[in-house]
Formats: sequence, structure tokens, C-alpha cells
Amino acid sequence: MDEVIKEHAARVREADPLVAGHDQLPVPGPGEELVEVAGGVGLAWVDRVDPGSVNACWSPLTVHRLQARVAGPDPAGVLGGLVDRWIERVETAADAGDAERALSISWPSRDTAPLRALALRGFAPLSAMAVRGVGESGVGESGVGESG
Repeated sequence: MDEVIKEHAARVREADPLVAGHDQLPVPGPGEELVEVAGGVGLAWVDRVDPGSVNACWSPLTVHRLQARVAGPDPAGVLGGLVDRWIERVETAADAGDAERALSISWPSRDTAPLRALALRGFAPLSAMAVRGVGESGVGESGVGESG
């Protein structure tokens, strides 16, 4: 697993040095589990939303999440296998068939080599986060964004 993490980190760092450094997967806690295939590992967990909460207005009540790391000469193939293994586990979960559930995978957007695997399985970007280096704010003295 350590070699997978190291190789994944090197590929992400090459694609986008500003998001590198968030490479380690945490040790699985209660309700979390590792999903592994040759060349890939992921941490899987489930978030549940209280049906009576405000968040239930904007989110499925159950969200299965995967934080994945892949390595090797075919990162798309490895990610595809990892996602397939994870989906098999999700399909056997107690909430299988529940219309109020979703699957979510976090992935650095500039690490495009494995993205085909996600698209082939029906995943699409839902949100994006941006980062800037120190001194690259794009904000002028007035506090308003400036270009040029």
C-alpha cells in the first residue's frame, strides 16, 4: 500500500504541485474500510443525513464515499477496478436499492490520466476547488479581483 501511495503522490504532484501533500489515507475508523486491488487502495465510508435536517433538502440521505489512490502504468485501469470493487460492496450494503443514496469519489481534477474510468462508470464532476500559491491572489488594493 505504501508504494501505491508514493506513486500516486508523485503523479498528482507532477500534475498539480499546489494540491500535492494530501496523499496519505487515514487509518480506517469506525464505519470505514479499505478497498484494495492490485495497484490501488481506497478508504470507503458512508455519510448519512438526518431526513428532518436542512441538509436533506440538498443532499441524498445516504452518500457512499471513496477516497482513492492508484499507481502503475495504467492508472485508469486500476481506478476502474478499484471503483468496481467498491461498487460491489455498496450494492450489498443495507441501503442497496434506496433511491435516496449517491456515490461520491474525490479526485484531483488535474490528474486526468485515470478520469476515463470514472466517466465510463457514470461519474461526473459535481464540485471543484481552486488553490493559489502565496502572492497569487489576483485581488488588487481595492479588494476587488483584477486581471492583466
